Amino acid sequence: MRQVISALIISFFVLTCACYAANDVKFPGLQAVYLRPEVLTTATAEMYLSDIKRWGASEVFLEAGYDNKVLHHSKIFPWMDKQNDWLKTYSELARKYGLKLHVWIKVCYWLHQANNLENFPILKNNPDWIDVNKKGEIVTNDEGTYEERAYVFVNPAVPGVIKTLQDYVKELSAYDIDGISIDYIRFKSCRPDPETWFGYNKYSVEKFKAETGLDPYKIVVDKTPDSPFMRWVAYNERVIENCVKSIAECIDDINITQKKNIILSASPFTSYVSGENSKFQNWAPWDAKGYIKLWLPMCMSVDMQALEKEINDVKSMGLKAPFYPVVYPNQHGVLHPPMPEHYAVLKKTGITKFTVFSYKQLRQDFEK
Repeated sequence: MRQVISALIISFFVLTCACYAANDVKFPGLQAVYLRPEVLTTATAEMYLSDIKRWGASEVFLEAGYDNKVLHHSKIFPWMDKQNDWLKTYSELARKYGLKLHVWIKVCYWLHQANNLENFPILKNNPDWIDVNKKGEIVTNDEGTYEERAYVFVNPAVPGVIKTLQDYVKELSAYDIDGISIDYIRFKSCRPDPETWFGYNKYSVEKFKAETGLDPYKIVVDKTPDSPFMRWVAYNERVIENCVKSIAECIDDINITQKKNIILSASPFTSYVSGENSKFQNWAPWDAKGYIKLWLPMCMSVDMQALEKEINDVKSMGLKAPFYPVVYPNQHGVLHPPMPEHYAVLKKTGITKFTVFSYKQLRQDFEK
């Protein structure tokens, strides 16, 4: 049956290649594409990577895991396939197609849907690593964002979380890859009301109390400088920054001891104001301290005028590390304009290298 499926996929691949060649749709400056390999066969892997190469990109950001499983044979997380190590397959095929391969990982978002906890040993055995909101909930049971209701995050103040992330990075670095790309380097995305925000993991709360003498549960919102609320915000920003630092140092050590050149990249949200946002993702200092070697700022605006401002705001930050703006054509949660409209904005803002999220969305534009 697998052989039949592979033959059908290859036939489809040949037909679509001819279609693309006839349309000859190109977006000069397309540097990289995010890829979730939804169908795990060698034939589809060939199709994904050959498409990306033909579209003119030279780098792939391969999603390391989804649906609560990972592509490689990990000692930490459940596997997708007991027979095949798909990260090995993709690393080999990336070389064949002359593509740089970055493994894209979700740093603080580990599990989709709390009812899957029983089948996720690392968190089942370490429930104290999981982050909670002010009510002590792993996920919200009332109205809120989908992320609040469905995503299970860990709190990176917990030493066990940091140690596990470093072990995960070491696993991935054993493969022939060019980079590790960190996403979800933050707390949960929540509603504007700080009463709904996460960050109340017991270990983290006790550590903050020990450092400041303040109880986060008793803090009221006050955005004046050095208020108890803003000290709580600054503390959580440092928690995230220290997590990034630990990953960066781990990769630096691997590069030195194993004579590798693995690049650490990151996908932050494009704007952040302390005290205004539940993510605690204050990423400008990470750049100033040299933790990140390549930025992939997520330019997610649906309105193209807003997208232009978003890109120009990133340009005005004066980042030390290079950056490829990430644009989202077609559909990602909400309906976005197609790729040509994004591309017009990229050209207008003078961007010469950009990234598209994701393969699936970009393919739709090529098919049109």
